[in-house]
Amino acid sequence: MQFEPKFRYTNAIVKSLAIIEAAKAVIDILPLPLDTVLKLRHDAFERSTKSSTAIEGNTLDENAIRRAIAGGRSGTDAETEVRNYWRALDRLEEFADQNASINDNFVQELHKIVLTHGPGRPGGKSPYRVLECPVVDQQTGRRVFARCCVLSN
Repeated sequence: MQFEPKFRYTNAIVKSLAIIEAAKAVIDILPLPLDTVLKLRHDAFERSTKSSTAIEGNTLDENAIRRAIAGGRSGTDAETEVRNYWRALDRLEEFADQNASINDNFVQELHKIVLTHGPGRPGGKSPYRVLECPVVDQQTGRRVFARCCVLSN
């Protein structure tokens, strides 16, 4: 059965659509101010950092994440994880700007950045392993995702 919408174009709808289309054309043509681009990037990094580190059990809230990102190299394991993830996002963005192909070396480089504890970087890149690493919902204990062939320390 084919969907058949039940509406009619009215003058008001057509006028609103024209206004929206004109606004879209302006947005498509004009570049965003640099400060706006940087703010949007920063906000996206914060959201990504919060959600991705939360999967691993990190319980820092938005304010604690902001403090960890702005802070130095010391702090709790949760703060270190946030800073490392942020640095990995920076590296990923640099990599994308170069239009480079994703390969094993790059994946291992990102993994090395994320797993750094304390000052400096680990000596070598992590090898692959074939052990299962489940992602578990911290509240329910339910397995959300499980995958083999992930990087290890």
